[in-house]
Amino acid sequence: MVNLTINGRAVTVAAGTTIMEAANSIGVDIPNFCYDTDLTIYGGCRICVVEVDGARNLLAACSTPVAEGMVVWTESERVINARRMILDLLLANHTIECIVCDKTGNCRLQDYCYRYGVKESSFLGEKKQLEIDRDNHLIERDPNKCILCGKCVRVCHDVQVTGAIDFAGRGFDTRVTTPFDIPLNTE
Repeated sequence: MVNLTINGRAVTVAAGTTIMEAANSIGVDIPNFCYDTDLTIYGGCRICVVEVDGARNLLAACSTPVAEGMVVWTESERVINARRMILDLLLANHTIECIVCDKTGNCRLQDYCYRYGVKESSFLGEKKQLEIDRDNHLIERDPNKCILCGKCVRVCHDVQVTGAIDFAGRGFDTRVTTPFDIPLNTE
């Protein structure tokens, strides 16, 4: 067993437990997009960063195992500022027309923007305007709403074991797509 402190509360968890799991065990909510208990750890969205005494950088709670005597802060000023910046960056290329989105009211991005007071992006520049994929009668993919959390890719690889979608491109041009951009179809 490992003893640590989260936001001033003593916690004892099994060795190998992540900070996210330890926090969840005592009812501490750490924001997350890419975290899912049924999928491999990805740690890519970075919204779950926490401050650990003695650590130089903020650490991803979903992928960092606990250590004996660790002192974790989930809502320090440094953490809040980092989360605001991450949300700001996500909104830089994300539609903010929540009223017409079918996920409004059930959207973590929207919830976290309200929680941290991010109303719009402070970044100006080119925005992607990608075509909505309606080629498959069962699936409609709107890449303009994608925040690249990787959940769909990991479900495709880890659960469905098909590899039908993955990340393509780099930086600003990163997107989730099929191999060679061939449409998903049922034929």
